[in-house]
Parts: sequence; C-alpha cells; structure tokens
Amino acid sequence: MADLSISATSIRRGLAKVERASQRAQVTAFNRTATAVQRAAAREIGQEIGVVQREVVKTLAIRRATSSKPDAQVVATGKRIPLIQFRARQTRLGVSYRIGRRGAKTLQGGFLARLKSGHRGVFMRRGKKRLPIDERYGPSAVLIFTRKKVQAVLRSVIAERFAKEFAHHFRFFSKAS
Repeated sequence: MADLSISATSIRRGLAKVERASQRAQVTAFNRTATAVQRAAAREIGQEIGVVQREVVKTLAIRRATSSKPDAQVVATGKRIPLIQFRARQTRLGVSYRIGRRGAKTLQGGFLARLKSGHRGVFMRRGKKRLPIDERYGPSAVLIFTRKKVQAVLRSVIAERFAKEFAHHFRFFSKAS
C-alpha cells in the first residue's frame, strides 16, 4: 500500500519558489524589453529625422528595473543631436544640412572643423574674432519620441517583446530554483 501525503509547508515552499522565479523573470523581461524599445525608438526616430541610430541611442536613456523597483523606463533625455550628423556639408556660404525629408538648409557663416581632440562638428564664431566658437546642434529626439506614430510602434514592441521575454525567463528561473 502506498502512502501519499502533502503538507502545507511543502506547498508554501513551492509557491515561494514560483513567486521568486516570477519576480526575477519580470525584472529581467522588463530590462530586456526596455532595450528592445530603445532600439526600436532609435530606428523610428532615425528614419524620421535622417540620422543614424547610433546617434539617436545616445539621446535615449534606460532606467532599469530592479527587484525593489520592478519597472523599467526608456526616457528621451532631451540631449540634442550634433548638426554634423545631419549630412552637413561645407559650402561657399556656410554649412548646408538636411533634417528629415525637408529640403536642405544653410547655416550662414558656419564651418566644419576637427578639434585637437579629434571631434568633428559644425561650428559658428561668437563674434568677429577667431575664438570663441560654439558647436551647433539639431533638434532633440524628444519631439519625435512623443509623436503618436512612434508611440504606437513602441507599444506594439512592448506588447510583443515582454510576453516573449517573460515566458522565456520564467521557464529559466523556474528550472534554476
């Protein structure tokens, strides 16, 4: 005769393992989803304003989830993208550049320069003298990040990616504990 018994402590212990695995999977899934959203946002914004994704990613910050604060955020910092990234070219009048699909604009009196540090940029003089000079910047990614079209794409990425990541990591952490 076989004897089978289940105690409340073993059930509680099993539920605690499931809860820990769920919490760890949630945090990991949030962070990986945030990274995917950052990439998707960089792709959308880059296409919209005509800049490579690498430059847009520099203006998007990720606030990662932790076990004590289980939510992740992708934030457009408001940092402006240097004008050199907008296909800037030196012309007789100054520097021409193109933001998005709009026609080329010219920054009269502007010039392209490489600093001693190796940094390239579009600069303008403050006055008549050679120095000081100031680097010029294009728009920030915040304006494009808040557009409905971009937000819709990001919501779809979140919905698709979080479910996939959570399921994968829940299986992983369930086996580990």
